[in-house]
Amino acid sequence: MGPRSTEYYRDALQQIQHESEQMTVLTENLLAFARADTGAEKMELQPFDLVELLHEVHSEWTVCAEQFSLTLAVNADCTSNTALGNRPALHRLLRILVDNGCQYTPAGGAVHLSVCSDTRQATVSVHDTGIGIAAEHLPHIFNRFYRVPNVKRRTGRGAGLGLSLARWIAEQHNTLISVQSQPGAGSLFSFTLPTLASGKTPLAARARSSSPEQTTCFASDGQRLA
Repeated sequence: MGPRSTEYYRDALQQIQHESEQMTVLTENLLAFARADTGAEKMELQPFDLVELLHEVHSEWTVCAEQFSLTLAVNADCTSNTALGNRPALHRLLRILVDNGCQYTPAGGAVHLSVCSDTRQATVSVHDTGIGIAAEHLPHIFNRFYRVPNVKRRTGRGAGLGLSLARWIAEQHNTLISVQSQPGAGSLFSFTLPTLASGKTPLAARARSSSPEQTTCFASDGQRLA
C-alpha cells in the first residue's frame, strides 16, 4: 500500500475527533441523567448575564459552524440582560440546541441564537434553516433515545439524549421548550427565563423539583401538538 495523502490523514483525524467528542457528550449526558434520576442534581438559580452567555456559546461553535459552511449569529434585543437561572446548566442546554441546529442544517444555511427581553422575562431561541421536523415526530423528540427515522446527522447517529436533557434542564427552571418546525423550513426552539427586574429573588433560589407535565410543541401553523 502506497503512502497516504495529507487530506487522508486530516480526514481520519477529524473523524477520530468527532467520535471522541460524541463519546464525551454521551458520557456527560448519561451521568447528568443518573444524577437527575436519583435526585442528586439540584440547581441553584443565580442572576447572570444572558447576552454574555449567548455570545460565549457562539464563540465556542464558530469554528464548527465554519467547518460545516454554516452562518452562526447572535441577535439580542434586551431591556434587561440579567436573567435568573443556573448558568452552567443553561450553557449546556444552549449547546445542545446549537449542536442540533448545526447537525441538521445543510451547508450554506444558518443557525441563529436570539434573546429578547423586557422587565419581566427573557425569551431565548435557537433558529435554524435546516431540514425541519415532520409534525408527527414533534411530540416525541424530547423522549429519551428517540431519533427521527431516516434522518442522518452530520457526525454520526447520536444517542437521542440531547433534547431530552435540554427539556429536563428547562423543567428545572420552571419553563418549557417550545418547538415550531416543518420539513424543509427549519426549526425554532425557544424558552423563557425571568429577568432580574421581574421581582424574582436572586438569592439562593431553587427551581422546583417537580416538572411541568409535558413539553409544548407546535406545528408550523402554530397548532399545539403536545
